[in-house]
Amino acid sequence: MHVDFAGVYTSAQENAVFEKMIELDDELQKKYFTEDMDIGDWKKFQHENGFDELRSKTQRGYYAQEQSVLKGGWSADIPIAEPQSEPLTIETDHNVYILDDLSLYRSMDNNYDPYNDEFDPSKEEFCGTAIFLNDGTVMADEFRMFSDIPVDQSDSSYILEGTRYKAFPYSYGTSSAGSATCDGIVNCYSRPMRLSEIDKIVEYTHYWDENGTEQFNEYVIFETE
Repeated sequence: MHVDFAGVYTSAQENAVFEKMIELDDELQKKYFTEDMDIGDWKKFQHENGFDELRSKTQRGYYAQEQSVLKGGWSADIPIAEPQSEPLTIETDHNVYILDDLSLYRSMDNNYDPYNDEFDPSKEEFCGTAIFLNDGTVMADEFRMFSDIPVDQSDSSYILEGTRYKAFPYSYGTSSAGSATCDGIVNCYSRPMRLSEIDKIVEYTHYWDENGTEQFNEYVIFETE
């Protein structure tokens, strides 16, 4: 396996950037959020005014201000065992997943727009994906659907150390040739992992109830026999 990487930062640096991003969100909300907005109005306002692009650009700027651990770019060829399992494709209402020994790929449904004129916060939208292993470990790309994870009150980050939950060690976006739009996310494992080690994979959706409280639904998209 050939790996190219650059821009490696310490956990302290990542936490510093994370805190700055929280401050940015607070500033945007104080400046633009009004009392007559509900959750749907606020999400749609952010989408229509390019807040995601602003956050991405600002985050890159924050990292540029940090001194990366490694200068320049690095590459490595890592010997790995031959795949033990054939790639497995799973289709859901909004995503296509490809599961193999090294990663879980999830497509981005570019035709699904929760911010259209008929956006309703009570309707479900994608939230995250979690892989439950037979040993009890849970690897996920989002954690707010789990109520048993402690939260650091100083920065609202999740405290995963000492729990059964783990973030994917590395994730990256993919795009089609000639396109600048991300069309998928690859969540990589820390080691080759056979399908037989997986108990189930769950796709989570979320919505807001009539009281403005976020609710979650879960759908098992893969389960070992």
